[in-house]
Amino acid sequence: MGNCGSAESAAAVAASKEIDNQLKAEQKNSQQNIKLLLLGPGETGKSTVLKQFKLIYGDGYTQNEKTAFRTTILTNVMTCTLSLINAMDMLRIPFGFDPNLPLPVAEEFEDDDNALGDDDKVRDERGSAEEVCENESEYEPEQSRKFSDRNALIESEIPKIENPLAKYAAKMYRKVGGRYKQTGPGPDASAIVKGFDMSFGISPGETLPNEIVEAVEVVWKDSGIQYCYARANEFQLVDCCAYFLNRAKEVCQPDYNPTEQDILNTRQMTTTVTETKILVEKKLFRIFDVGGQRGERKKWAPYFDDVDAIIYLVAISSYDQVCLEDSSTNRMVESMNLFDSICNHPLFKMTEMIVFMNKIDLFKEKLEKTPISQYFPAYQGPNSYEAGSEYFASRFIALNLFPEKSIYLHFTWATDTKQIKAVLAIVNHSILSWIGPDQVLRYRRLCKRIDECLRHPDFARQCLNRAVTQSMRTEHHSVSAFDRLWFSWPVSFQNAFLAFGLGIIEELEWSPDPPLTGQIPKAIGKLPLRIVILADNHIGGCIPSEMGHLTNLAVLNLAHNSIDGSLPVEIGNLVCLRELILSHNRLVGPIPEQIGGLILLETLSLDNNKLSGLVPKSIGRLTKLLMLDLAANDLVGPLPQELANLRILEDLLLGKTRLTMKDVKGKLAKNKRMKVLISHALVRYDDYGMETEDDSDEVAEEDRWRPADSSSDDEE
Repeated sequence: MGNCGSAESAAAVAASKEIDNQLKAEQKNSQQNIKLLLLGPGETGKSTVLKQFKLIYGDGYTQNEKTAFRTTILTNVMTCTLSLINAMDMLRIPFGFDPNLPLPVAEEFEDDDNALGDDDKVRDERGSAEEVCENESEYEPEQSRKFSDRNALIESEIPKIENPLAKYAAKMYRKVGGRYKQTGPGPDASAIVKGFDMSFGISPGETLPNEIVEAVEVVWKDSGIQYCYARANEFQLVDCCAYFLNRAKEVCQPDYNPTEQDILNTRQMTTTVTETKILVEKKLFRIFDVGGQRGERKKWAPYFDDVDAIIYLVAISSYDQVCLEDSSTNRMVESMNLFDSICNHPLFKMTEMIVFMNKIDLFKEKLEKTPISQYFPAYQGPNSYEAGSEYFASRFIALNLFPEKSIYLHFTWATDTKQIKAVLAIVNHSILSWIGPDQVLRYRRLCKRIDECLRHPDFARQCLNRAVTQSMRTEHHSVSAFDRLWFSWPVSFQNAFLAFGLGIIEELEWSPDPPLTGQIPKAIGKLPLRIVILADNHIGGCIPSEMGHLTNLAVLNLAHNSIDGSLPVEIGNLVCLRELILSHNRLVGPIPEQIGGLILLETLSLDNNKLSGLVPKSIGRLTKLLMLDLAANDLVGPLPQELANLRILEDLLLGKTRLTMKDVKGKLAKNKRMKVLISHALVRYDDYGMETEDDSDEVAEEDRWRPADSSSDDEE
């Protein structure tokens, strides 16, 4: 038996050494590798940022690579020209059209669609170069989009803007012959460009024929084409159009060699996942660039594991453009929806997110002629770079649902090497500081085990037993920082907290400095609470049904948070409740019938939510009610006649709803103390049951009504 034991021990030691060696090898590799993903919709500049990584931290580009980029540039010249020619027909702009000439005073700009022949109309609304090339790529059908409640609130419709100049251009387009009957240098040159066979592309080392180059220059210099280019947000056109067409003759020379700036401005749709390895401060960065179009996103999932950081790119200049795959969706909205799904993905809960608000150069140019509010009506600020960039940045940051996760945001100009070099230096330093080389492997292997420990009740009890002193257990009737942490603990810790006798707290009243985040934990139902005031914080999620166990609760104030979901029916169990204030949240659905069980209720404030349906008849049982605020909801229909049972009701606020008083007005008139606020007009009832209006400044205040001087009540 001794020999057997020795053999087994030797085998165990050998196995242990082998495991140790594997761990050391993995640790060495882990210390040297940092996995970085470049994500974002199409046309946001992901590939350009990758080029900058290679130029700044790598060895630049070889001559063979520059030759390949030369071919890409020639392709860009042709596709940009074809896109513009095609857009002339789509937008109905004639060649030679001069937008600077004064419009005829008496001209009526009626819609001329009916006056155009079938051959003059362009069927494809995208207006991109792909539709005129014989080897047009097939785009996959639009995938079903998953919108969260937050996404449903984001603007998505592209406004139809009345443009007298565009109408006049369309009239002149018909007048000069439409699509096929125009004559002159512009139409002739466009016919030459469209006749060039690009079915096999442009081979490396080749250039464009002189006839084509001259035709491209004539097309680009045409005043109608320039007006068409000024309306580029109405069709699909790559950002490098002006950069290369202004230098068409130069870049089409046989001996042309692209500069680094030329390479950065090239555009080529990414249809594969590329991995680039770059050494930064002795650490190997593995950077993955993926296609951003909807049809390419199904290829992303295999690269989501073991990601150290994500750089998410947004084209901030795209606020007035539509997606290539969906002409009804704003590109900025598409960026927000995609960011929402990535940022809040469970796999990336602890992954650092860096957002590049890219193309600030184009953004500044657009702001001079295109108001942000034209496409995002919620924006009411000045049309300046500072205010506009801050607005869009706040929209992205607000989408993050993980309070413990930071979003690092930078405004970038990806084709400006000097600017992007400074930004990348900050980003790389941040990434390297997040990842301690000696701890990477250890943290990854411990994460799962730590999570299991945090959820185990025995582990929670042991930890809290060491952390909590005897004085805290016995002398704990007021709120402390320890209680604040309780909201974000795992459930096992929350239950252990109660088991230690710390659950004797009767009042929770926290000021928003700093604001409380996270969700209301289910374990709150085990506290003997009488007062809960958590207004003006950053609490999200639903109201847990377990709150129905707080049968001694007298005050519940959760106003001005981000609480969503419906009102739980268990709220009717709070029979001691005197104040229920849930205003300015995101509550949806009907008011539950069980609310009639709150027979001691004096204040019920549900305003500024998204509650819908009818007002329940059971509300007539709240005979102690003094104030009822249902304003700014989606409530509909007549108020129940049972409302007349509320004989001591003083304030009834119904503004911004679709509620009517048809069936109950006469009965309410008997209550002379009652004040009703409907659409900012305060309605009282005189001694004869007739409506009177109080137009005081306090009553006219938007959304809220604050009590006026009580002297009027005394007079009554």
